[in-house]
Amino acid sequence: MHGRRQCEGPAPAIRDRGSSIRNNSDRTAHVHEKHNHVGRWVCVTRSGGSLHDLRDHHLNDQTRSLKTNRNACG
Repeated sequence: MHGRRQCEGPAPAIRDRGSSIRNNSDRTAHVHEKHNHVGRWVCVTRSGGSLHDLRDHHLNDQTRSLKTNRNACG
């Protein structure tokens, strides 16, 4: 794959069409409106955290990038 960095382990994945998010990882997830982690974002707590309606956050069908970390939401 020309022009893409290879990552160790599975990369976080996200689809740009959806109305809810469930985080099954042991890391906090920051879900961003635009590619490259810019624009509006929401934080989803780790290990089963979820947001059931992204319309409340004006992100319904608009999530395009995901960043995980070990920091708590808030």
